[in-house]
Amino acid sequence: MNIWISKGLVALGLLAVLGGCVTGPGSPGQSRFGGGLGTPARQAPVLGGAVTVTGPEGYCVDKSASRVGGQTAFVLMAPCERFRRGVAGILFRPRALVTATVTEGSGPTASGYKRFFSEREGLSALSHNGNPEGVDVESMGAASDGSFRVTVTDSVAPDKNGLVDTRSWRAFFTVEGHLVAASLRSPRGAPLSSDGAQSMLTQMVAAIRQASAPPETAETAETAPVARAISALQD
Repeated sequence: MNIWISKGLVALGLLAVLGGCVTGPGSPGQSRFGGGLGTPARQAPVLGGAVTVTGPEGYCVDKSASRVGGQTAFVLMAPCERFRRGVAGILFRPRALVTATVTEGSGPTASGYKRFFSEREGLSALSHNGNPEGVDVESMGAASDGSFRVTVTDSVAPDKNGLVDTRSWRAFFTVEGHLVAASLRSPRGAPLSSDGAQSMLTQMVAAIRQASAPPETAETAETAPVARAISALQD
């Protein structure tokens, strides 16, 4: 893929993630984490069903703070236990705020991501307010699941109430020809460990890929172990 196209897609995904978290409907510290009554949803089909967003184990979709229409979809998730009838989510402290942004087009290679996030344009995309000066990339690199991970600290608080920590963990990966940008942030004063955050991202990457797989692909994946066992018996 042309590197300039890749840069545009990555920047769009990052800016949409951070813009949605900070200024979108029901931003952190203000969202009711689900708001609506009834059973919370574990998944959110986006972009006409091209990709199904789902979070780590135990996370549900905050419908009031998500945008699933248009060419870019943004989904915010919080622990399912926060979705309580008539109770504001601000009264609780979630383990993490989880977001996913989905845009059309595949992401670049690992080397393409590294180049992008090493340049001013990439640092600006990682900053919630577009200012690269306060952005510190702690680590970045390809993960074993094929996603590209970035851990970053932005010196400026991402929400005006200071309820969300300035450190975040990101994963970028392609699903069914669409770029997915996943992000985790801790509540201020209750930080995630790096290992815990990476484990949650790994769960999320696997869950989104499985939920988004075409029916025949998902069915084949489920029956493959049985087929291999039968083949082994026949041999």
